[in-house]
Amino acid sequence: MPIRVLIADDHKVVRTGIIAELSRHDDIEVIGEAIDGEEALRLTQELKPDVLLLDIQMPKGNLKAAQVIEQLAQADNPVRVAILTGYHEGEIVQAMLQAGAAGYVLKDEDPNLISEAVRQVFTTTTPWLSPSATSELIKATATLHVDDFEKLTQQEALILRKIARGVSNEDLAEELSITVHTVKNHITSIYRKIGVNSRAAAVAYAWENGLVNREVDDY
Repeated sequence: MPIRVLIADDHKVVRTGIIAELSRHDDIEVIGEAIDGEEALRLTQELKPDVLLLDIQMPKGNLKAAQVIEQLAQADNPVRVAILTGYHEGEIVQAMLQAGAAGYVLKDEDPNLISEAVRQVFTTTTPWLSPSATSELIKATATLHVDDFEKLTQQEALILRKIARGVSNEDLAEELSITVHTVKNHITSIYRKIGVNSRAAAVAYAWENGLVNREVDDY
């Protein structure tokens, strides 16, 4: 079955362009369009898409993007939300990820990234960022230092490298023979020690500081 996508953007020309791009792919189907946050929320609940492509700035409605994401996260079957926007600022990228966005891609990037974002957001649990969004997030977290890595326990260092490679909490728990709750506790501790507050920021930190391929014995 194709991945069912709902598009929320207040500019018709943008929606038309996105539909044209996604229609080229047999594994993706656009099932609806929304022009503001309220309509995005209503149509998501009505049509039950697999992925919501959500613009950040839709001034006609009262619901902001972060509010839409947070409300959808409370649903019985939460939809995966990918932000598609013109906002480059790393702080905004970070804020959307903290709200619960599963992906972030910029409108001025290669159009092929839109379909890639849809697929990756639908199939993976780790937040997916386009190259430009990743670069902006790294800039926003540039005050981090690799010395913070030394504060981690050996198991925390291992978990950080694993989540940077896209390993889910459930798979980590099975691999390390611990509970998912314990994994989450370790991740909370990692966030505090390296000075981040989201999984995406932790992943960016690990890659930027060359920690992903670092051996545990080097710690």
